Amino acid sequence: MENFNHSLPGIAQIGYCLCENIQPNIVLKHSSGIPVGVFTEITPVRFFGQPSYDAVEEYDNNGRKVLCTLKFVSNDNIPLHKHLAFVITDASGTSFIIGSRERPYPVVKSSATSGNPSGESNANTYEIKWSSVGMPIRCAI
Repeated sequence: MENFNHSLPGIAQIGYCLCENIQPNIVLKHSSGIPVGVFTEITPVRFFGQPSYDAVEEYDNNGRKVLCTLKFVSNDNIPLHKHLAFVITDASGTSFIIGSRERPYPVVKSSATSGNPSGESNANTYEIKWSSVGMPIRCAI
């Protein structure tokens, strides 16, 4: 069996929404070929540099899972205490969602860096990881 590896260059937009506001069972719908729509407010995130998104297949407990990782730098304060899903859009306008209404929720890590005294601003490096089956999930926003 061939391993799955998906990388997304050219991320044009990043946004987040509450997992509880996403329609239920999007992972199952996606794996069944049913289009997935995100019908909730998406809060845009301003980012610096080039974000990275990778989806890598892994085997856990004799089952196939895909681990999605999104990394970006921003000076926006993202509410880490809530269960968030992230929507990314590439340069061609295709959108993907990282997260679902059901568990497991994406894990969001943040590390703060202070700017140089010469005038650089403070920034947060965010890393979002989500492990589930049948990804990456394309969505309509």
